Amino acid sequence: MEYTVPKITPTFVTPTQSLPPQVGRLEISPKVQVVTIPQAIETPRLRRLRYSKNTIRQWLESLSEPDLYLVFHDDHLEFDHVCAGAKHHHWWRGGMADHVKEMIGYALDLYDLYPGDLKNVVTRDDIIIGCYLHDFAKIWMYEEITEEDREKNPKKYHPQQVFRPVYGAFDIVDEESKTLLELSKYGIVPSEMQWSSVLFAEGGYSDRNFGINGLTRVGNTVMARNPLAVIVHMADMFSSQILGRSLV
Repeated sequence: MEYTVPKITPTFVTPTQSLPPQVGRLEISPKVQVVTIPQAIETPRLRRLRYSKNTIRQWLESLSEPDLYLVFHDDHLEFDHVCAGAKHHHWWRGGMADHVKEMIGYALDLYDLYPGDLKNVVTRDDIIIGCYLHDFAKIWMYEEITEEDREKNPKKYHPQQVFRPVYGAFDIVDEESKTLLELSKYGIVPSEMQWSSVLFAEGGYSDRNFGINGLTRVGNTVMARNPLAVIVHMADMFSSQILGRSLV
């Protein structure tokens, strides 16, 4: 597992002490904690998990109560195969798993970097579960493009494209409802905070944001009330828009 954070030994200085060259001549109050530039460069905080090599199953194993999620994941191994988007991001085989690993790594880096803001507000379990479930329904949304598909529609698909949408996959229930129903078969009940982060993972683009008269009541308040929804949304945008390597 990759998520042990090495300790950084801070340098304590007083106004009468000589400062090292890399810090510069700053006026510092007694006993102010200073992390020098070389120390900051060496800390693995932001690069240790962002491009995580842990598998999705390993992340689920690290939950405080992993058993139900492990059974659930082992029964839905399409998650490790399907793309995250047909053309727009993480379009390759295994793209969904790569996307979620990036999200978990980025979100946990934020969690460790800003403990005063996030710890005791959300948990490590919340972050892993929110990221894991945020687009779980894509296992039903995409299917691989066959040679016959390409022969029938040679101009329809990008040359590198591997998957295409399955039309009619959600004609009876929507994506999130189908995921929640599937979780219930395994006795898994996400917390309100966790499920809210799934519903609003796309932020302003989330379906739950809009009603007949514009913003829904929850859409108008969720980002101010649920920090996990904010974290999952930030991680989703960072991974999909910056790391995802869109085909179009």
